[in-house]
Amino acid sequence: MLDLIPLKYREHLVGDLEEIYKNDLLEHGVQEAQHRYWKQVGLSFVPIIWTVIKEVAGLAVLLKLIR
Repeated sequence: MLDLIPLKYREHLVGDLEEIYKNDLLEHGVQEAQHRYWKQVGLSFVPIIWTVIKEVAGLAVLLKLIR
């Protein structure tokens, strides 16, 4: 799954998620920390998915212009 994230951002993202998890673990306990961790993991893919959608939409428009 991490392969979807560009290499230049991957290390920072993993470090940030780990730091947030550790803080949540201390403040909220294991279950809530895990819930928040996976929520953050999911949200981190939104910009990647949005970029793919824009690229696909752009290609669709380009193909219409060519035809």
